Amino acid sequence: MRSWTIAPRTPLGGWSLGLGIAVPVLLAVGSFTATLLEVPSADTILGDVLARPGVALPMLAGMLCALASLITGLVAFFARADRSILVLAAFALCGLFVLFLIAEFALSPWFPH
Repeated sequence: MRSWTIAPRTPLGGWSLGLGIAVPVLLAVGSFTATLLEVPSADTILGDVLARPGVALPMLAGMLCALASLITGLVAFFARADRSILVLAAFALCGLFVLFLIAEFALSPWFPH
C-alpha cells in the first residue's frame, strides 16, 4: 500500500489539480466580466454566448474544467493509485460542483430563476 503525499505523484493527478485550480479562476473571470459589461442575459446558453461571450465562455470553460478535473482525479486516484491530498481535494470539490450543476439543470423546470 502506498503512503499518502501532499503533491500528486502522477501526471494525471497533476492535471486534475491544475484543472481544479483553473475552475475558480475561470468562474471569477466570468463573474468579474459580468459586473463590467452590464449586458442583459439571454434566454438560452447559445444566445448568452452570442450576447455576452466575455461572460459565458469563461463560465462554460470553468464548468468543463470541473468535469475534466473530476474525471482525471477519479482515474488518478483509483486506477493509478495516486494517493495525494491535493488530488483528493480537487476531485472532491469539483465533484460537488458537478453535482450542483446536475441539480441546477435537473430541477430547473420546477425552480426557474
